[in-house]
Amino acid sequence: MHSYMEGIILYCLSKLNGERSISGLYHLLKGKKSSQTIQDGHLFGISCFFGVYPSITREALLELQKQFAERGLLNAVTNNYAVSQLGMKELRIFFERYPLLEHINGWEIQNRAEVFWKRLSLMIQAVSYLVRNEKEYLPIQKDQQIQNWVKQYIKSLKGNRFEIPEKLYEELFGLLNEVSEREQKVFILRLSSPVRTGLTYRQIADELQIEESYGYFLFLNTLHYMVAEVSRHRGRFGLLAGMAEVPRDSGKAVTQSTFATYKLIQSGLTKEQIAAARRLKVSTIEDHMVELAFMDEGFDISPYLRPGLEADILSIARLHKTKKLKDIKGRLAEEASYFQIRLVLARYGENV
Repeated sequence: MHSYMEGIILYCLSKLNGERSISGLYHLLKGKKSSQTIQDGHLFGISCFFGVYPSITREALLELQKQFAERGLLNAVTNNYAVSQLGMKELRIFFERYPLLEHINGWEIQNRAEVFWKRLSLMIQAVSYLVRNEKEYLPIQKDQQIQNWVKQYIKSLKGNRFEIPEKLYEELFGLLNEVSEREQKVFILRLSSPVRTGLTYRQIADELQIEESYGYFLFLNTLHYMVAEVSRHRGRFGLLAGMAEVPRDSGKAVTQSTFATYKLIQSGLTKEQIAAARRLKVSTIEDHMVELAFMDEGFDISPYLRPGLEADILSIARLHKTKKLKDIKGRLAEEASYFQIRLVLARYGENV
């Protein structure tokens, strides 16, 4: 692998196993909150990478797929690509050098992590100027909402201004002491103060003699670890926990349109009636139902399946180690719709 990012992309392609196109992976890395992208992330066990690489372009991903194929790391499978034996060997070598970073959890944390980082980086900059009695500085974060939030947060904190940086330092380094030395360095080099501007990933790569995208993922791993820890231990990290609080509608809830469908399901309407009421295609309502099967363990899929069909679909998927709808449909003894197969796959997710 020429970069850490290449290794991650090849790993994701190995999980997709030729059953989804590169476009599906593109949407996942970008963090597109569509029913299909959310479902695929859970179904193929790569939801941890949801939204972790928002700057990636479709063109770059297609070019990388082309390069992988030319190097013999991918085999063509119908309209998609699956990782070849040579590709799997490359992946084993890659993970011997770079074990998967265990704290990255894009689906659960990425949205909160982005907000947390913006607040934290500006907070550190603000209090470092505050203790120097300097009121004029160029905010590291340009987002007006973030700036307003930090101002209000500082005002809401009790105690004198010298206690804030002391508490912040104590909590922050309490967390950093739990990660590797390299992760500590990457994170600290990203921070800005009155005497130093935070470094870019390119500059960090030069400074620490590491590959650029690896530096990015080390930073992300640390950030996700922090958000998870401060959320679990609010008493210990009270100051940082406040910065990690983000409205739940921007977290892992179902999409807004799916929630509207859910309310109508609860009122007893059929999918056809819901489609008519919402002026949407029946297939769109089915997408929403599949998303609900992923997201809500309490969502009952039995009204949409004949007795025994759920067990039959699950058995075939596991026996033949496939999540391809067409393959499963062709092996079923009795007729089943793609919607019904998707519902079952959604309910069991990675456990298929």
